[in-house]
Amino acid sequence: MSLREYIYLRDGVLLPLLNPFALDSSVVKEIMGSIKVLAAFEEYLDRGFRPSYLECDYKEQIEHIIEKTIHSDVPFFVAQISDIHFRLMSAVLGFLAISKVPTLNIERMCREWGIGKRKLYELLSVMEATGIIKIIFKENDNRTFSKGEKIFFGDPAFYSIGAKNTGTRREAYVAEAFEDAKSRVFACPDEQNGDFLINKTVVEVGGKNKRRQTS
Repeated sequence: MSLREYIYLRDGVLLPLLNPFALDSSVVKEIMGSIKVLAAFEEYLDRGFRPSYLECDYKEQIEHIIEKTIHSDVPFFVAQISDIHFRLMSAVLGFLAISKVPTLNIERMCREWGIGKRKLYELLSVMEATGIIKIIFKENDNRTFSKGEKIFFGDPAFYSIGAKNTGTRREAYVAEAFEDAKSRVFACPDEQNGDFLINKTVVEVGGKNKRRQTS
C-alpha cells in the first residue's frame, strides 16, 4: 500500500499523483496545506504498508510474517538447511534492525558461524526472493556471488521492531517505492555523490540533519 493510499484510507483525502523528478511546486503547496504529510509519513513507515494494520497489533503481525518466512518459505528453496542456518538468518535480520550501515561483513559472518561463503550467499539470495530483505546492487554488478552495496529489510515497516534507524528506514522506503513504480534501483556508483541511481538520476535520501557528502 502506497503512502497516497494510506492517507486516503486513514483520512479520506485523495492526494494528486506526483513525479518526484519533475515536481510542481503549486501542487506540493496544495498537498502540504491539506494534510500533515510528514506526520502521516512517519506513521505510515511504522504500520501503513498493509491494510491489515487495522485488524491487529502490527508489530506482532510483522514478527509473525518474518518467522513464517524464515521457517516455512525459505526451506522450500534451500536443499540443505539446518538449525545454524535458521539462527544465522535471524542474526542477519537482527543486525539489519539496529545497524546504521546497511551491509554485511561476509568474511566475518562465515568465520563466526562456521559456514562457507557459497551457503551464506545462497541464504541471502533466498531471503531476498522471499521478500524479507532487499539487496541493492551497482548497475554493472554481474557477479555470481555478491552481497550488493546495501541490504535493507524487504518491507520498510519491519524496521519498527528494531531501533527504528531513521536514515536507513528512509533509504529502504525510497528503494521500495521506486521499485513498486517499476523503476530500476541501483546503488550510486560513487557513494560520495548520493545513495541511489534511479532512472539514470542520482538520488540522495536526506533528513533534516543530513548533509551532502563531500570527498
